[in-house]
Amino acid sequence: MVSSTSTSTSASTVLSTKLWLFLLFVSYSLSLNNVDAQSLNDVKKQSVEGVASTNTWKKYKIFDNKQDRFGVGGAVSRAAAFVSSTATATTDDNDTINIKVKFGGNNTIGAETASQATPLVAALASSDSETKGLFRATAKAAKRGGGGTDDNEVKSSRSSKSKNGKSSKSSKNGKKQWSPTATELFFAGDPRSVGEGTTGNAVNAANTNEITLDVSAGSMYSLMVLSDGSTAAAGYIQDINEYKGHLGVVNRVEAANPLVTITDVVNLIGDAVVAPSFQKIYAGVETSPGSGLMHSVFIDVNGNVYAAGNNGNGQLCTGDTSSRDMPVQVLLPGQAVSAAVGADFTLILMATGDVYGCGSNQKGALGLGKSTTQTNSPMLVDGLKSVSSLSAGYDFAVFQTISGLFVTGANTFGQLCLDPSEYDDDIIFIPVLLLDLDIESFKAGYQSSYLLFDDGSVASCGRNDAGQLGDGSFDDSSRTVVSLSSDTRVIKLGVGPSAKSFFLIDSLKRVYAIGSNSNGQLGLGDMYDRNGPAWVNIAENISFISVGDTHSLFS
Repeated sequence: MVSSTSTSTSASTVLSTKLWLFLLFVSYSLSLNNVDAQSLNDVKKQSVEGVASTNTWKKYKIFDNKQDRFGVGGAVSRAAAFVSSTATATTDDNDTINIKVKFGGNNTIGAETASQATPLVAALASSDSETKGLFRATAKAAKRGGGGTDDNEVKSSRSSKSKNGKSSKSSKNGKKQWSPTATELFFAGDPRSVGEGTTGNAVNAANTNEITLDVSAGSMYSLMVLSDGSTAAAGYIQDINEYKGHLGVVNRVEAANPLVTITDVVNLIGDAVVAPSFQKIYAGVETSPGSGLMHSVFIDVNGNVYAAGNNGNGQLCTGDTSSRDMPVQVLLPGQAVSAAVGADFTLILMATGDVYGCGSNQKGALGLGKSTTQTNSPMLVDGLKSVSSLSAGYDFAVFQTISGLFVTGANTFGQLCLDPSEYDDDIIFIPVLLLDLDIESFKAGYQSSYLLFDDGSVASCGRNDAGQLGDGSFDDSSRTVVSLSSDTRVIKLGVGPSAKSFFLIDSLKRVYAIGSNSNGQLGLGDMYDRNGPAWVNIAENISFISVGDTHSLFS
């Protein structure tokens, strides 16, 4: 069932300079060979100088606690390349370093904690490009609180204050502990995906009566970090003989499995131990529709990675192909800060800015080159440096680095935002540069991609059979624009690797839904697909949305 584009949007579409640059950039091969590089740099310089002179910092999320308090990384590093800048620091009685960065004027950015600010000041003081790369990585790491949430996947609740206004606690060693804000969780779509055995889809957002710190929606299942710090899983198992353990708990049944806490994990030496506190969770996507084969990834508060579920291609990063029904720890060279899960592969972002991949590379999703078809253990992706965030779809991946936005993997539907007609093969095996600018945010869906620019406009590309590109059509496209009314400035994107549905949150906290609605997962009161943004009537102040193939989670 399909309806035309929502009446809540107008025909007017807002296009920023950077959005036009994106459309121009991807229409020309992989580099600036056919584009005047100096002209492009001039545009970027004007953009940065304009921000510096007009003091419109929120556009670059320089100092907006409600959105991204450490978003300074992208804007400062961009400005440093073109605008004269200096940095000074002072310490106050509260052991807080006050950073002041000057961009040829009197505009400044504000106070951060000492542990986070010190390396930023040191990096800003250097004109060395490599150090600037470290600065960006450091800024992102600081934002994550020492190994936590990714800019593309985190809620605005990463503020250092909890819901009751109290500051996050400090551990005995003086380091700040991970302490996000707990929020009410709502869902729409197939109730079996959240462990409810009731019949009938929830076509309007319904309260789960759970308070969560993080959530992730996968193919017919959900992962949640609850308010007490424990992690739980719920979901529907169609065939118990095909269940490989993606819920992370043993003794599941062939039915809707209610929410159950993950109590045990397997450590590096093979012992079953009490599960740690997880801070980030990643629900997966089926290897093929109806197969029931998928896997999950978990990152604990110390940056350790665990994985559970299907391991037929080594995607659990355990060095073998044996599936696990209990999360097993992954051996890695340091702390992880984020991860991305595809159908049969896993990507892990380290605090150093390096990315490791494991699983299948037959469609190039790991970016390890054509000669590497599979790796059962984490392998460094050599083609990427100083990565700050990443996202993965069913068979492809997107990365933000200091050099720009890179893509790799399958491009069958144009989901890499590269024109398939310009390539001999529809698979990219080595990460290639898509856009040489640091954009606000990006997300990978099932076989579609979404790019959020800093003026609130959104570009999309890839598969569009359910209208998920949001451009008013049902035609696949390697580059198009989400149809937005003139007063809509998007600040958050919500999707998932198994999703053909897509959500937007604007600056007024309004939620819009796009794409597949076969199970009512858009929360619009019906089950008609939408090929343009439709307003979701949800009373709560939603700041994060994760989307699966049949349901959506709102918190």
